[in-house]
Amino acid sequence: MLARVCERQTVCLRKLGDDRAEKVKFRRFLMNERVTVEKMVIRTRARVREIAAGRHVLAIQDTSEINYEAKRGRKRDLGRVGNGSDVGLFVHPVLTVDADTGYCLGLADVQVWRRFKTKAADYRKQPIEEKESYRWVNGPRRAKWGLTKAATITVIDDREGDIYEIWARLPDRRTHLLSRACRDRATTGDGGLFATMAALPEQHRLTIDLPARAGNCA
Repeated sequence: MLARVCERQTVCLRKLGDDRAEKVKFRRFLMNERVTVEKMVIRTRARVREIAAGRHVLAIQDTSEINYEAKRGRKRDLGRVGNGSDVGLFVHPVLTVDADTGYCLGLADVQVWRRFKTKAADYRKQPIEEKESYRWVNGPRRAKWGLTKAATITVIDDREGDIYEIWARLPDRRTHLLSRACRDRATTGDGGLFATMAALPEQHRLTIDLPARAGNCA
Protein backbone atom coordinates (compact mmCIF):
# COMPACT_ATOMS: atom_id res chain seq x y z
CA MET A 1 0.00 0.00 0.00
CA LEU A 2 2.85 2.39 0.81
CA ALA A 3 4.35 1.78 -2.63
CA ARG A 4 1.01 2.66 -4.24
CA VAL A 5 0.73 5.86 -2.20
CA CYS A 6 4.19 6.93 -3.36
CA GLU A 7 3.56 5.97 -6.98
CA ARG A 8 0.09 7.51 -7.33
CA GLN A 9 0.46 10.44 -4.92
CA THR A 10 -2.89 9.81 -3.26
CA VAL A 11 -4.32 8.24 -0.09
CA CYS A 12 -7.74 7.56 -1.60
CA LEU A 13 -8.36 3.80 -1.31
CA ARG A 14 -10.45 3.76 -4.49
CA LYS A 15 -7.46 5.05 -6.42
CA LEU A 16 -4.86 2.89 -4.66
CA GLY A 17 -6.49 -0.46 -5.38
CA ASP A 18 -6.50 -1.86 -8.93
CA ASP A 19 -9.54 -4.01 -8.23
CA ARG A 20 -12.14 -4.61 -5.53
CA ALA A 21 -10.05 -7.29 -3.83
CA GLU A 22 -7.13 -4.88 -3.34
CA LYS A 23 -9.39 -2.09 -2.10
CA VAL A 24 -10.93 -4.46 0.45
CA LYS A 25 -7.47 -5.64 1.53
CA PHE A 26 -6.22 -2.10 2.08
CA ARG A 27 -9.35 -1.14 3.99
CA ARG A 28 -9.15 -4.18 6.26
CA PHE A 29 -5.54 -3.36 7.05
CA LEU A 30 -6.38 0.20 8.05
CA MET A 31 -9.44 -0.84 10.04
CA ASN A 32 -7.57 -3.55 11.96
CA GLU A 33 -7.38 -2.55 15.64
CA ARG A 34 -3.90 -4.06 15.87
CA VAL A 35 -2.66 -1.54 13.29
CA THR A 36 -1.97 1.63 15.27
CA VAL A 37 -0.20 4.91 14.58
CA GLU A 38 2.38 4.02 17.23
CA LYS A 39 3.27 0.69 15.60
CA MET A 40 3.53 2.23 12.13
CA VAL A 41 5.77 5.00 13.49
CA ILE A 42 8.04 2.46 15.19
CA ARG A 43 8.42 0.61 11.88
CA THR A 44 9.23 3.69 9.81
CA ARG A 45 11.52 5.04 12.54
CA ALA A 46 13.59 1.86 12.40
CA ARG A 47 13.93 2.28 8.63
CA VAL A 48 14.99 5.92 8.98
CA ARG A 49 17.57 4.94 11.63
CA GLU A 50 19.53 2.93 9.07
CA ILE A 51 19.16 5.44 6.25
CA ALA A 52 20.30 8.32 8.48
CA ALA A 53 23.53 6.63 9.61
CA GLY A 54 26.48 9.03 9.43
CA ARG A 55 24.42 11.89 7.98
CA HIS A 56 23.61 15.41 9.13
CA VAL A 57 19.83 15.13 9.42
CA LEU A 58 17.29 17.94 9.48
CA ALA A 59 14.32 16.96 11.66
CA ILE A 60 11.56 19.29 10.48
CA GLN A 61 8.37 19.45 12.55
CA ASP A 62 5.04 21.24 12.13
CA THR A 63 1.34 20.73 12.80
CA SER A 64 -1.37 20.16 10.19
CA GLU A 65 -5.09 20.60 10.83
CA ILE A 66 -7.23 18.06 8.95
CA ASN A 67 -10.70 19.56 8.51
CA TYR A 68 -13.56 17.13 7.76
CA GLU A 69 -16.44 19.57 8.18
CA ALA A 70 -17.56 19.09 4.57
CA LYS A 71 -17.94 15.35 5.32
CA ARG A 72 -19.30 15.67 8.86
CA GLY A 73 -22.25 13.38 8.13
CA ARG A 74 -19.96 10.49 7.13
CA LYS A 75 -17.32 10.85 9.85
CA ARG A 76 -17.39 9.65 13.44
CA ASP A 77 -15.37 10.19 16.64
CA LEU A 78 -13.66 13.37 15.46
CA GLY A 79 -12.82 16.37 17.63
CA ARG A 80 -12.90 20.11 16.95
CA VAL A 81 -10.29 21.88 14.88
CA GLY A 82 -8.81 25.34 15.33
CA ASN A 83 -11.96 27.37 14.76
CA GLY A 84 -13.70 25.54 17.61
CA SER A 85 -16.66 24.34 15.56
CA ASP A 86 -15.58 22.28 12.53
CA VAL A 87 -14.83 18.59 13.03
CA GLY A 88 -11.43 17.09 12.30
CA LEU A 89 -8.11 16.13 13.84
CA PHE A 90 -4.49 17.21 14.08
CA VAL A 91 -1.28 15.61 12.80
CA HIS A 92 2.22 16.59 13.92
CA PRO A 93 4.96 14.82 11.92
CA VAL A 94 8.74 15.06 12.19
CA LEU A 95 10.13 14.75 8.66
CA THR A 96 13.80 13.93 8.19
CA VAL A 97 15.90 15.36 5.35
CA ASP A 98 19.58 14.95 4.49
CA ALA A 99 21.09 18.38 5.15
CA ASP A 100 23.72 17.99 2.43
CA THR A 101 21.72 16.49 -0.43
CA GLY A 102 18.19 17.65 0.39
CA TYR A 103 16.90 14.08 0.03
CA CYS A 104 13.85 13.14 2.09
CA LEU A 105 14.72 10.22 4.40
CA GLY A 106 11.29 9.58 5.90
CA LEU A 107 9.26 10.22 9.04
CA ALA A 108 10.98 9.93 12.41
CA ASP A 109 7.80 10.57 14.39
CA VAL A 110 4.09 11.31 13.98
CA GLN A 111 1.58 12.43 16.61
CA VAL A 112 -2.15 12.32 15.88
CA TRP A 113 -4.79 13.64 18.25
CA ARG A 114 -8.33 14.94 18.48
CA ARG A 115 -9.36 18.01 20.46
CA PHE A 116 -12.46 17.60 22.61
CA LYS A 117 -12.13 20.42 25.12
CA THR A 118 -10.96 24.02 25.33
CA LYS A 119 -7.95 25.27 27.26
CA ALA A 120 -8.23 25.12 31.03
CA ALA A 121 -8.38 28.39 32.97
CA ASP A 122 -4.98 27.66 34.54
CA TYR A 123 -3.44 26.54 31.23
CA ARG A 124 -0.27 28.61 31.67
CA LYS A 125 0.39 27.03 35.07
CA GLN A 126 0.06 23.46 33.82
CA PRO A 127 3.22 21.39 33.23
CA ILE A 128 4.23 21.18 29.58
CA GLU A 129 3.44 17.44 29.53
CA GLU A 130 -0.27 18.25 30.02
CA LYS A 131 -0.46 20.77 27.17
CA GLU A 132 -1.00 20.21 23.45
CA SER A 133 2.19 22.20 22.89
CA TYR A 134 4.13 19.28 24.38
CA ARG A 135 4.08 17.85 20.86
CA TRP A 136 6.90 20.27 19.96
CA VAL A 137 9.07 18.70 22.66
CA ASN A 138 7.86 15.12 22.37
CA GLY A 139 8.16 14.84 18.58
CA PRO A 140 11.89 15.60 18.26
CA ARG A 141 12.59 13.81 21.55
CA ARG A 142 11.18 10.59 20.12
CA ALA A 143 12.80 11.31 16.76
CA LYS A 144 16.20 11.30 18.49
CA TRP A 145 15.53 7.71 19.56
CA GLY A 146 15.28 6.78 15.89
CA LEU A 147 18.27 8.82 14.77
CA THR A 148 20.89 7.31 17.05
CA LYS A 149 23.15 6.58 14.06
CA ALA A 150 22.97 10.11 12.62
CA ALA A 151 26.15 12.18 12.91
CA THR A 152 24.24 15.42 13.60
CA ILE A 153 20.58 16.33 14.09
CA THR A 154 19.17 19.81 13.56
CA VAL A 155 15.57 20.21 14.72
CA ILE A 156 13.70 22.86 12.73
CA ASP A 157 10.37 24.35 13.72
CA ASP A 158 8.20 27.43 13.27
CA ARG A 159 7.23 30.13 15.78
CA GLU A 160 4.90 27.77 17.65
CA GLY A 161 7.89 25.65 18.54
CA ASP A 162 9.70 28.51 20.28
CA ILE A 163 9.13 26.96 23.71
CA TYR A 164 11.54 27.14 26.64
CA GLU A 165 11.33 23.41 27.39
CA ILE A 166 12.62 22.56 23.90
CA TRP A 167 15.77 24.60 24.43
CA ALA A 168 16.20 23.25 27.96
CA ARG A 169 15.76 19.55 27.12
CA LEU A 170 16.71 18.75 23.52
CA PRO A 171 20.18 20.15 22.66
CA ASP A 172 23.22 17.96 23.21
CA ARG A 173 26.59 17.42 21.54
CA ARG A 174 24.97 16.26 18.27
CA THR A 175 21.48 17.78 18.50
CA HIS A 176 20.93 21.42 17.54
CA LEU A 177 17.85 23.64 17.25
CA LEU A 178 16.80 26.10 14.56
CA SER A 179 13.56 27.90 15.42
CA ARG A 180 11.75 30.91 14.07
CA ALA A 181 11.73 33.21 17.10
CA CYS A 182 8.40 34.07 18.67
CA ARG A 183 9.56 35.69 21.91
CA ASP A 184 12.20 38.28 22.68
CA ARG A 185 14.20 36.13 25.07
CA ALA A 186 17.10 37.28 27.21
CA THR A 187 20.59 36.59 25.86
CA THR A 188 23.86 35.85 27.64
CA GLY A 189 24.95 39.42 26.94
CA ASP A 190 23.09 42.68 27.50
CA GLY A 191 19.69 43.16 25.89
CA GLY A 192 17.26 40.75 24.27
CA LEU A 193 17.28 38.38 21.33
CA PHE A 194 15.60 40.64 18.79
CA ALA A 195 17.97 43.57 19.37
CA THR A 196 20.98 41.27 19.28
CA MET A 197 19.91 39.69 15.98
CA ALA A 198 19.09 43.07 14.42
CA ALA A 199 22.63 44.25 15.13
CA LEU A 200 24.27 41.33 13.32
CA PRO A 201 25.35 41.81 9.68
CA GLU A 202 23.22 40.17 7.01
CA GLN A 203 24.78 36.92 5.80
CA HIS A 204 22.40 35.84 3.06
CA ARG A 205 19.14 36.80 1.39
CA LEU A 206 16.79 34.43 -0.46
CA THR A 207 13.91 35.54 -2.68
CA ILE A 208 10.88 33.25 -2.98
CA ASP A 209 8.10 33.76 -5.52
CA LEU A 210 4.68 32.90 -4.08
CA PRO A 211 1.60 32.93 -6.33
CA ALA A 212 -1.23 35.16 -5.17
CA ARG A 213 -4.26 33.45 -3.67
CA ALA A 214 -7.76 34.70 -3.06
CA GLY A 215 -7.93 36.57 0.23
CA ASN A 216 -4.17 37.09 0.44
CA CYS A 217 -2.05 39.99 -0.73
CA ALA A 218 -0.01 39.38 -3.88
